[in-house]
Amino acid sequence: MPLFALMLFIAIPAALFFTPLAAFLLLFVYLAPTYIAWRAKVPKTRIFLVNFFLGWTIIGWIVAMQMVFREKAKTPEWEMVKERINALNDRHGGSVFFQLLRSIVNKS
Repeated sequence: MPLFALMLFIAIPAALFFTPLAAFLLLFVYLAPTYIAWRAKVPKTRIFLVNFFLGWTIIGWIVAMQMVFREKAKTPEWEMVKERINALNDRHGGSVFFQLLRSIVNKS
């Protein structure tokens, strides 16, 4: 079997499998802020609109992600997360990692 035919025998099935998989993964990453908002049960209409229309720009995607975490910070579960991180920081003697995590969480 010529080398070209062998390459086609391998390349065509691989392309048919990996192209839809790559498209699905790219779509999932593109719509990640909307998915996170949906899972977090926060108001998602504005987040979806920003993500859908401006998500193709890096800045629009970052803004949509920031909107998700800003809305999520208003939920009671987020307060529980803050309390747990503060308790971990106290338990581990204020290690650098937990101090950094605590400062990030307490800003929101």
